[in-house]
Amino acid sequence: MFRRLRTVLLIVLGLLLQAPRCVRSDDGAQIHKDVAYGEDPKFQTLDLKLPAATGKPAPLVIWIHGGGWRSGDKRSPHPVSKLTDQGFAVASINYRLTTVAAYPAQLDDCQAAVRFLRGKAEEYGIDADRIGIWGGSAGGHLAAMLGVTSDDDENSVRVQAVCDWCGPTDLVRAVGEAPKDSPIEIGELLWGLVLGPNADNKRLRQSLNVEQRVRLLEAASPIRFVSGREPPFLVVHGDADTTVPIAQSRRFVAALRDAGVDVTFREVPDAGHRLLENRQCVAEAEDFFVRILQAAPPEPLKDGQTVRGTPATGGKRRAR
Repeated sequence: MFRRLRTVLLIVLGLLLQAPRCVRSDDGAQIHKDVAYGEDPKFQTLDLKLPAATGKPAPLVIWIHGGGWRSGDKRSPHPVSKLTDQGFAVASINYRLTTVAAYPAQLDDCQAAVRFLRGKAEEYGIDADRIGIWGGSAGGHLAAMLGVTSDDDENSVRVQAVCDWCGPTDLVRAVGEAPKDSPIEIGELLWGLVLGPNADNKRLRQSLNVEQRVRLLEAASPIRFVSGREPPFLVVHGDADTTVPIAQSRRFVAALRDAGVDVTFREVPDAGHRLLENRQCVAEAEDFFVRILQAAPPEPLKDGQTVRGTPATGGKRRAR
């Protein structure tokens, strides 16, 4: 009898710990924790912080954590929380790690979180047309992928601003560009991304020919999907980064500029991979989201008027 009662209590406790919780902070903000945006209670959850009520929908910025796609958590320190002081709603999301699923599961989850929050916009008081994405390292990679693959014909996952902090964007070249003294084996992380839980199976890797390997890495490379239909980007990278070489961001920014995308590039002198500790980088990202997401809406077009310089739209994005 005691064992059965203990088991029931443990189950109830587990359900209570997984259930979404809402609290109100001293500044009037509402904090919703462990909100499920998918069916996996371990990975497909998010924390949401809503600013004090102003009577109008708040723009939203979503943080995507790093950790080499194989670790990390939404509860880790992140820079988006203070944006509520400027009227933003902010969210921090979990996603399936490469310990349980290969790419594109990570991107699928990020898109699902965007779709969920946009679908709940009225309930949470969010402006569904002003959603920004911010991520660092592996999170920067996923933020960039969201920016280049949110097609015009799938408005539910479109975002209006992207901040990429030192994310790898050209995975085919990432291994060759990594410094030999890098503290992290970037190759292992990349194979973990594209092969998932089977990444430790060297026989599987060795069974792939060069063309197959390149195709796998290209399919997860933001630079291969740039089309000119992207939202404004802010890309920030330290020139002393020994984990993800700055050449990754330089080439990605060049591709965005060549396609006519509104992109701001900030090379941080003597900075390494942890930009979270750089207050100036945080401030620049905050200013970027204020500029893009809190700007006055465009004037409606008059009859017969067209938008000059607007890239053509249509079909699905394909690798370049």
